[in-house]
Amino acid sequence: MIEGKKTSAQIKAIARQALMGNYGKPVGASIIMYMLNGLFTMLLLALVLLFGSFMYDGRDSGVLAAAVILLLSYVLYLGIVQVLMAGYTRICYQIAMGKECSISDLFYGFKHHPMRFVGLSCLLVLSLIVAVLLSLPLMILSVIAMAEEVMLGLLLYVLGIIVELVLMIVIISCFLLAIFILVENPERTLGEVFRINWELLRGNWWRIIRLQLSFVGIALVGFLSLGIGLLWVTPYQLCTYTVFYRTLKEEQEIHR
Repeated sequence: MIEGKKTSAQIKAIARQALMGNYGKPVGASIIMYMLNGLFTMLLLALVLLFGSFMYDGRDSGVLAAAVILLLSYVLYLGIVQVLMAGYTRICYQIAMGKECSISDLFYGFKHHPMRFVGLSCLLVLSLIVAVLLSLPLMILSVIAMAEEVMLGLLLYVLGIIVELVLMIVIISCFLLAIFILVENPERTLGEVFRINWELLRGNWWRIIRLQLSFVGIALVGFLSLGIGLLWVTPYQLCTYTVFYRTLKEEQEIHR
């Protein structure tokens, strides 16, 4: 390790220090997000019931209209969720930086180029879909092999899972810093965001992967607590990634 580079433990310690006495805002923002998510879900269900009759009356035009309306509504719902997540990230970013923030920052993304945050999320989702498709041949081969040799089929299946997980970790690592770059300055275009992102990642791939893997245990505990623990785990993760992002920027300035 190059002298002066912070370890994962040091970065996480800085994030925990920043969060001391400040958990209320991200936890409150999470609760608001859960409530809004429930409201959006109920609205989608209402749309399904409202247009359900069109989908079963035998008219092709009715089915098509209902399907298009439901699809557009779902896309709108996903877009709103992603913009809210940008605001939530902004709250954690401000806390990690020792700056003032409020729960109202949850709506930060709606006031600062929301389509850029949506575009960033779309690129991530498309990349993850590609990762799944790349591992699909091994999954198909495992099913075919099981008809002849169960152990070989299981081996191929496990190999497919491993390939998929590795690809997903690499892809998430590619995008991890991008949201903080955009939250810090939403005036940047996505092209500028990814240029800065790649410059910061150069020579730091193992550090960012190791930092992500260090959260596996605590994230599992959060899920096992029916998601309640994630109210505290998620801001801890985002504050840690913020500190890591700022650390890489400082290191980049030093070595210029």
